Formats: sequence, C-alpha cells, structure tokens
Amino acid sequence: MIRRLFGIAALLTGSCAAAQSVPVYTDSPQSGFQNYSYGSPAPVFNNATPVQSGSASIAFTGNNFNAIGLANIGTDYQTSTHPTVRFYVHGGSSGGQQLRIYVQTTDSQGQSSLLAQAELDRYTSGGAIAAGEWREVVVALSQPPLSYSGSYDRIDLQSDVAGSQPVLYIDNISLEPPSGGAGNAVFANGFETPVVPPPPA
Repeated sequence: MIRRLFGIAALLTGSCAAAQSVPVYTDSPQSGFQNYSYGSPAPVFNNATPVQSGSASIAFTGNNFNAIGLANIGTDYQTSTHPTVRFYVHGGSSGGQQLRIYVQTTDSQGQSSLLAQAELDRYTSGGAIAAGEWREVVVALSQPPLSYSGSYDRIDLQSDVAGSQPVLYIDNISLEPPSGGAGNAVFANGFETPVVPPPPA
C-alpha cells in the first residue's frame, strides 16, 4: 500500500513538472517572447495605468488592422501541454473594441504562418471588452472555432476594423496547461473518485 502511494505521489510530481504556466507578458515580454507587433500606432508595452497587476500593461490603439504580436522564435509550444492562452483586457473609457486572435508559427527569418484565428469576444468574460474594467480572456486553442492542435510560437491580437478604435489595455498574458493543472493525467485514470471499502462480511 505504501509503495502504491509513493508511486502516485511520484506521478503527480512528474506531471506538475511537465506542465507549467508560461508567462508571455507581465510588465514586459517574458520567457523569451519578443515584440513582433505591426501597423501604426505601435502598442506601448510599458503603459503605467491602468494595470491589472504589477507596474505596466500594454496600451493598444486599434487602427487599420494593426496588431500586438508576441513571438518566441525557435521555441515550439504544444496544444497538448499548453492548450490555453489567458490574459486580461480593459476597454479604457469606451469599451466595445473588436479584436481577433491569431495563432501562428514563425521561421528563423521572422516569417509567420497562420494556424488559426477567431474573434476575441467569444473568449472574453461577459462576451465583450468593457469600459472601465478588466475582464479575463481564456482562449482554448483546441476547441472551436480555433480547433487547432499542434505546435505554435506566436500570438497576435489584431484590430478587427479598417478604421480606428479607442485605446484598450492588455495585461498578464500567459500560456496555460490543461484545465485542472498537471494532475489531469492522473485524474483521467479515475484516481479522483473516492474508493469506498466494502462492508465487513
């Protein structure tokens, strides 16, 4: 029995080590991610206020399909281990801005290939970017409408209108392991179900 418990503990520890949250932006680009934004005006990566936490956020004024782009060239993230992109968005004084999320892969020359794209509102808490408040955005890459499985190294948030949009703010971008943490592999085998011993004979 003791040997079995040690085996379960080792499995839990190994799973946790294999699937950790990857910070992409917290006050500045993290984990080897770099700024590959495009269009004008360029996003401001050290905006002082508002912030969801920390000391800086990204200020972004949408205009003619410009975008925030963050890429870690040469590092492939897998949807099997990091199937979720998570961050917070603040609509400034207006709200209602329209964005699309683009999942991409980038070669050594910086040329990107599109893997999947979708409107951001469907992933935003409350169904839209709101004025005067931070809302969580949780993007499940493997689920519809993105429905992407495989490797990726770049995330773009692109303005989804031809004209200009009011400034908005992005903070605390991360790539997340499967829901429930790294213990999913163990839970999938039924260990989460309590074992009720049979009544005495």
